[in-house]
Amino acid sequence: LGVTRMTHTEHTPTPWTVGGSAHDWHRIHRKVGEYCGPVVAKCYGTRGERNPDAEHIVRAINSHERLIQALSELVAEHDVSNEDIPMGYGPKPDTFGIELARAALAEGETP
Repeated sequence: LGVTRMTHTEHTPTPWTVGGSAHDWHRIHRKVGEYCGPVVAKCYGTRGERNPDAEHIVRAINSHERLIQALSELVAEHDVSNEDIPMGYGPKPDTFGIELARAALAEGETP
């Protein structure tokens, strides 16, 4: 396994996975094939028990790019559908779902 050198603008590549516990913390690793790669973070909890916080972080990180892609496609499809409306009828207003998608995309761009 090679060592990944990161700059200050990159995050550890996904997917991530929750590794075993040691002492009072659970390790979050980069998943490399079937193995746990380098440790990315540690979440404190009880040794030997599952850690909901670590699991939540891993689920959020692993789904982030796909969710951004899905929201971007949804908003783009909505915007394209407005291009077919005859002049004088105005664009369809954003639905609440499209407003949420736009807001989530804007939040996702903020570091």
